[in-house]
Amino acid sequence: MTKWLGKLKATAIFASLYLVGLILLAISSADFSINGGFGFAGFCIAVFAFIGFGTGGIKSNVSSFMAEQIPLGYKATKTPGVYEDSKLIIEHGFRYFYWSINLGSFIGQLICPQVAKNKSYAMAFMIPAIMFFVGIIVFVSGSKKYIKKQPQGTVLTKVWRCMRYVRKNKKEGQAHWLDGALGAENVEWNDEFVIA
Repeated sequence: MTKWLGKLKATAIFASLYLVGLILLAISSADFSINGGFGFAGFCIAVFAFIGFGTGGIKSNVSSFMAEQIPLGYKATKTPGVYEDSKLIIEHGFRYFYWSINLGSFIGQLICPQVAKNKSYAMAFMIPAIMFFVGIIVFVSGSKKYIKKQPQGTVLTKVWRCMRYVRKNKKEGQAHWLDGALGAENVEWNDEFVIA
């Protein structure tokens, strides 16, 4: 899906599916659903269809999308002769990115069980749904400011073509079997891709 829509749209679609799953989870845990026989079925649909599918699509796109927001190269600072390396900025970005995810998870584990204990499970499951809804709105509302790279297909196709090239152009005395792809001309990969 990402190779046709791009990371922004794909993330928004999968996040919407995840949100539907969270809402269904809250509905399935309400008394009227449990008494009406929808509790277990709603739970299964919410978790295995919507939340499972949604989280797979989000996780495969959102972190690389975050990294794409940082222009590559060196950037001059206010101090003459001192430059910022984009690789270091990306490292800091991932650090804050995962800190915020883990902090949100920690806060959720403190709040939601207390709400389930003192109010209801439906309300406890609705809190993440509300927070997720707010997160989607914030994410989508910034879409005009994001750096959007055109979808370039899947990396699996590139890997497959690289391996086919190596098989057809095998060289004697290679240290590694992929060394045959190094220095290849008029191909869709570079030496850094082969080494990584």
